[in-house]
Amino acid sequence: MYRSIIYESKWSQGHKNRFKLFLKKISLVNFRNYSQISIDFDKKINIFIGNNAQGKTNILESIYVLSITKSHRCSKDSFLIKQGELFTKITGE
Repeated sequence: MYRSIIYESKWSQGHKNRFKLFLKKISLVNFRNYSQISIDFDKKINIFIGNNAQGKTNILESIYVLSITKSHRCSKDSFLIKQGELFTKITGE
Protein backbone atom coordinates (compact mmCIF):
# COMPACT_ATOMS: atom_id res chain seq x y z
CA MET A 1 0.00 0.00 0.00
CA TYR A 2 1.33 3.44 -0.93
CA ARG A 3 1.16 6.47 1.34
CA SER A 4 -2.08 8.25 0.64
CA ILE A 5 -3.56 11.70 0.58
CA ILE A 6 -7.22 11.56 1.51
CA TYR A 7 -9.69 14.07 0.19
CA GLU A 8 -12.98 14.16 2.05
CA SER A 9 -16.12 15.80 0.78
CA LYS A 10 -19.58 15.84 2.29
CA TRP A 11 -22.57 15.20 0.10
CA SER A 12 -25.69 17.28 0.63
CA GLN A 13 -27.39 14.27 2.28
CA GLY A 14 -24.60 14.13 4.88
CA HIS A 15 -22.78 11.13 3.36
CA LYS A 16 -19.01 11.13 3.34
CA ASN A 17 -17.08 10.09 0.26
CA ARG A 18 -13.33 9.49 0.40
CA PHE A 19 -10.93 9.61 -2.51
CA LYS A 20 -7.38 8.33 -2.15
CA LEU A 21 -4.45 9.44 -4.24
CA PHE A 22 -1.40 7.18 -4.24
CA LEU A 23 1.79 8.85 -5.41
CA LYS A 24 4.29 6.31 -6.73
CA LYS A 25 6.75 8.75 -8.32
CA ILE A 26 7.31 12.48 -8.70
CA SER A 27 9.53 14.20 -11.26
CA LEU A 28 10.64 17.83 -11.03
CA VAL A 29 12.23 20.06 -13.66
CA ASN A 30 13.44 23.55 -12.68
CA PHE A 31 11.46 23.46 -9.43
CA ARG A 32 12.94 25.65 -6.69
CA ASN A 33 16.54 24.40 -6.19
CA TYR A 34 16.16 21.29 -8.39
CA SER A 35 17.25 21.30 -12.05
CA GLN A 36 15.92 17.78 -12.53
CA ILE A 37 15.05 15.01 -10.09
CA SER A 38 12.82 11.93 -10.04
CA ILE A 39 11.84 10.23 -6.80
CA ASP A 40 10.29 6.78 -6.58
CA PHE A 41 8.35 6.49 -3.33
CA ASP A 42 8.36 3.42 -1.13
CA LYS A 43 5.05 1.64 -0.61
CA LYS A 44 5.12 2.06 3.18
CA ILE A 45 7.12 5.05 4.40
CA ASN A 46 9.41 7.75 3.02
CA ILE A 47 11.87 9.81 5.03
CA PHE A 48 13.76 12.85 3.74
CA ILE A 49 17.05 13.50 5.53
CA GLY A 50 19.50 16.29 4.77
CA ASN A 51 21.15 19.47 5.96
CA ASN A 52 19.28 22.75 6.17
CA ALA A 53 18.46 24.44 2.83
CA GLN A 54 19.03 21.29 0.77
CA GLY A 55 15.47 20.96 -0.62
CA LYS A 56 13.54 18.63 1.71
CA THR A 57 10.64 21.06 2.10
CA ASN A 58 10.76 21.77 -1.65
CA ILE A 59 9.94 18.10 -2.30
CA LEU A 60 6.98 18.29 0.07
CA GLU A 61 5.89 21.56 -1.53
CA SER A 62 6.02 19.98 -5.00
CA ILE A 63 3.65 17.22 -3.82
CA TYR A 64 1.31 19.89 -2.44
CA VAL A 65 1.45 21.89 -5.69
CA LEU A 66 0.78 18.73 -7.71
CA SER A 67 -2.24 17.94 -5.52
CA ILE A 68 -3.74 21.38 -4.92
CA THR A 69 -2.28 23.36 -7.88
CA LYS A 70 -0.94 26.14 -5.66
CA SER A 71 1.87 26.57 -3.17
CA HIS A 72 1.40 26.82 0.57
CA ARG A 73 4.58 28.92 0.81
CA CYS A 74 4.19 31.64 -1.82
CA SER A 75 1.42 33.46 -3.67
CA LYS A 76 3.05 33.69 -7.11
CA ASP A 77 3.76 30.65 -9.27
CA SER A 78 6.84 32.39 -10.67
CA PHE A 79 8.57 31.90 -7.29
CA LEU A 80 8.47 28.13 -7.87
CA ILE A 81 10.65 28.35 -10.98
CA LYS A 82 14.35 27.77 -10.41
CA GLN A 83 16.29 31.02 -10.60
CA GLY A 84 17.52 31.73 -14.13
CA GLU A 85 15.05 29.32 -15.79
CA LEU A 86 11.88 30.05 -17.78
CA PHE A 87 9.58 27.25 -16.60
CA THR A 88 9.01 24.54 -14.05
CA LYS A 89 7.38 21.14 -14.50
CA ILE A 90 6.01 18.74 -11.90
CA THR A 91 4.73 15.31 -12.93
CA GLY A 92 3.45 12.48 -10.80
CA GLU A 93 2.46 8.87 -11.20
